[in-house]
Amino acid sequence: MKNFEQKRVLDKISELIEVNASKEDIVNLLRNIDAQCPSSAVIAENAQNRESPVHEKIPKNVGSNIKLLQKYRNYFEEWLNIPVEQIIQARGILLTSNEKRSLKPRGWLVYLPICIFETEQAMIISCVPSWMKELNEKLANAEIPDVMPIIREYADNKNLYCDGYLIYGLEALNEKVDYSEAILMDNTQYNQYLEFCRKTYPALYELIEPDNEMVEDFKNMIEKETRFCKIIDGKIVSMTESENVPNKPEGIVNLGINTLRDYRRKGYATEVCAAFIDNCVRRDVLPIWQCDINNTASQSLAEKLGFKCLGSVYNIPALIESW
Repeated sequence: MKNFEQKRVLDKISELIEVNASKEDIVNLLRNIDAQCPSSAVIAENAQNRESPVHEKIPKNVGSNIKLLQKYRNYFEEWLNIPVEQIIQARGILLTSNEKRSLKPRGWLVYLPICIFETEQAMIISCVPSWMKELNEKLANAEIPDVMPIIREYADNKNLYCDGYLIYGLEALNEKVDYSEAILMDNTQYNQYLEFCRKTYPALYELIEPDNEMVEDFKNMIEKETRFCKIIDGKIVSMTESENVPNKPEGIVNLGINTLRDYRRKGYATEVCAAFIDNCVRRDVLPIWQCDINNTASQSLAEKLGFKCLGSVYNIPALIESW
C-alpha cells in the first residue's frame, strides 16, 4: 500500500474512532484491506539504476554471493533483534524480548508486539518486553508443536489475531524463464495503474477518491520504486509490487505480485517477477518472498522463480500501543 493510499485508510479509521466504532469493526476493516492489498515499501534508488532487462541471460547464483547473503543475515538480525548466529544455532523454543516490538514498523498501520520465526529446529519468539513474563510462564513446559496454539489463545484473550506465512530467500534466478516482454513501468502509466488497482483492490478503492494529488504521488512512486508489468491490449494485467517488511534493512526488497483474475495461469506473473528479480540482483538488491502458509500457488511460483523456503513467520498485529 502506497503512502497516498494509506492516507485515505487512516482517514477512514479516524472516522470510525470518532463515531465510537468497536475495535472489531476497525480490525475487520484492516483485515479486508490487507487481504486484497499487501503493504508496499518505497525503495530508495537512483534513476540511473532502473535498467530494463538486457539481452544476455545471466544466471544469478545468490548462494555463492557473500555480499547478498550478508543482507539476509542483516534482515533477520533487524527483524528479530537477535544475532544471526544465535538464530542459526537455536534449538527448541527461544523466547526473547525486543524493544522494537513497541515501535510501529515504517509504512505499517499496526504494531507487531509478537513476531515468531520457525525453522526445522527451533521456534524463535520475539515479544514486547511487557509480555515477556506472561509468555515465559505459559511456555514453560511447552514443546514446539504447543507454541502456536498457546500464542493464538494468548492473542485471542487480548482481542488480537495471528497471521502466518512462509518466507523465501532467493537461491538463483531460473534462467529458463523468458521475461523479455516484461515492461519496466514509467510515470506515464497512471491511468493504466489506476484501472489495474481498482480491479485488484476493490475494497480499498471504495475508500479512495482519485484526485490530482494521486497523479503526482504515482509519479513520485515510480521515480523511487522499480515496478515491472505485463500489458495485454493496452492494459496492465500483471504487476510487481514492493511489499513492506517490518524492520527491513537497506538492500532488501519484498517482492509482491498481483495479476488480474482473468489473466492468471498464463505465465504472466512468472514473467514480470523474473524481470524484477534480475533487475534487483544486478543492483545488489536482494529480493525475498513471503506468502500465506496456505497459498500453495504462491509457494509454487516462488520455487519456480528460484526461491528457497527459509522458514515460517507468524505476527500478532495490534492497532494501538495498548500493552
